[in-house]
Amino acid sequence: MVAGADLVRTVRTLPIPDVDTLARRIDEFRTRVVEHGRDPADLDVIVHGTWPMLDVRQGWLVDERLEHVAALEAMGATWVVSTCCGDDPAAAEDTVRAFGEQVVARV
Repeated sequence: MVAGADLVRTVRTLPIPDVDTLARRIDEFRTRVVEHGRDPADLDVIVHGTWPMLDVRQGWLVDERLEHVAALEAMGATWVVSTCCGDDPAAAEDTVRAFGEQVVARV
């Protein structure tokens, strides 16, 4: 789960080396939100950098992605963001379509 050093510098956040750290940080975030009088349900927790770039030419394990999304949701994540191949517009379109059909539609 460690984001690349460049991403960590760009986003200006601490790296999150594993799922336990992510779960702990989400809990800390929700606690601080409540301490400041806000409802955690009103805020989104967006997770990025946990998957390799999506590319239909490389494929992915659908059940593995679904299990990972379920685990992130159980921790409190509301969105999972991934990158998509960009070297070939047709492959990118095929990737988005296939991922939508195979994973997103089942979440």
